[in-house]
Amino acid sequence: MEARVHDQSQIYVEILAPDPTHSRNDWTGVVGVQLLSCPSQQIRDLSVQENSSFSQTEQVDLINAIHTLKPTTSYALRCITRPNQASFSAGKVDVCVFGQTNAENRESAYNQAIELVFQLIMQLGGTFPNYKWRVITDPQVFSEFIHPFDWSTANVVELRRREELVELDKVNPTRGVGFVKDSHPVKASSNQPVYYFH
Repeated sequence: MEARVHDQSQIYVEILAPDPTHSRNDWTGVVGVQLLSCPSQQIRDLSVQENSSFSQTEQVDLINAIHTLKPTTSYALRCITRPNQASFSAGKVDVCVFGQTNAENRESAYNQAIELVFQLIMQLGGTFPNYKWRVITDPQVFSEFIHPFDWSTANVVELRRREELVELDKVNPTRGVGFVKDSHPVKASSNQPVYYFH
């Protein structure tokens, strides 16, 4: 695992002032963690079914790790694909995970965003140990992920392949602890399902 964590003063936090058109007067702090590299050889060692199951387990583990009941915290995954028409292998895919937190004032939004990004980089590094992640410190890099193109002139189409409420315990069931087989199955927790589209 390689998860690069910087000194707090180096981390870029975008602070958004309260929107006057909304009833809530929250300040917003946004931070980003960029994917630097990921393994490609391991996929060849697994069948399509095994790879799909393994990938789904990793996704559920990450959702469980970062899931919070706080309405002030949210996450977004942004993938930007830049195909190369001359050479398919020369194309580029950039990936960033954003974390957003809301607070009553600017200082609290900043502090909560810093705390959030430290938690996020550790969770990403722990869930995906063969991936390399980096907290975004450069405002230019952050801006390229937030505004990958000029929204005012772009023709944008949103494609949702699937939209569902995922019950995490049913995808990755809770297991008992120890070596003795228990005749009573472990009861799934009564957590609310997570809204998920992919």
